[in-house]
Amino acid sequence: MKRACIIGNSHLACLKLGWENARSRHAGIDFSFFGSPGLGFQDMELAGAALVPTNSGLAADMQWTAGHKEIALDHYDAFVLVALQFAPTRVSQVARQFSYVDACLDPRKRLVSRACFEQAISDGLQSSIAISLSKTIRSASGRPVFLLPQPHVSAAWRETPAFRGGFHESPDGCWPLLASVWKDCASRIAREAGAVVLFQPQETIEDSFFTRDIYSRDSVMLAEGYSRRHPDDDFVHMNAAYGELLVEALIAAAFAGPQVTAVGAGAAMASGR
Repeated sequence: MKRACIIGNSHLACLKLGWENARSRHAGIDFSFFGSPGLGFQDMELAGAALVPTNSGLAADMQWTAGHKEIALDHYDAFVLVALQFAPTRVSQVARQFSYVDACLDPRKRLVSRACFEQAISDGLQSSIAISLSKTIRSASGRPVFLLPQPHVSAAWRETPAFRGGFHESPDGCWPLLASVWKDCASRIAREAGAVVLFQPQETIEDSFFTRDIYSRDSVMLAEGYSRRHPDDDFVHMNAAYGELLVEALIAAAFAGPQVTAVGAGAAMASGR
């Protein structure tokens, strides 16, 4: 039996539902889901060969999602960190106010050097809970650590005043360029933390930097029963169909051959293998 430990915030819900749809196709593989919404997993510490919560609220979340209040590192063959602030929104947040000299970017925004622009993104990723947990796990275990970033925001967000207020005059080529910056920064920061980043499947992407709206419909909250839907104006959480694609790509990367590099993982996710 191959065992994966899946640790995540509210974005864990789609992966959990996706696994329920896919598990009959994967005898010999077991996923354990440890979830806590928001910033819950910032309150974890290493105690010997286990990750343990440092507050009762996180302990309760771990108990109802996985049935355990601690994570025994030696029990798992791979670790998967879901979202936990490791997100492409780090790029769009910077690009909303800043730019550098490039024909694909808006020159009317505050101009900084490309190095400064990328450093701001990298600093945000570096400070994420995902990177902190990756370093902690790697300090006590030789098993591989995979990062599943928070999904790109739904393409439906582009119809909102919030989007138009920051990006309505973005030049052609803006989003492919920002997608490239995202992948470069994310891959480097993950690699430095001893992890492999798995980018979302290419078939879920629209205009390089957005998730196709079909995958954000009927997403559910990380709550007991997995039945409470997010409101219609939630553009960041995805549904079971999206989660099932992630499950298949994760299994291919973690258990179906030699461990992949960050670039190879992105290719596996893009092809849906």
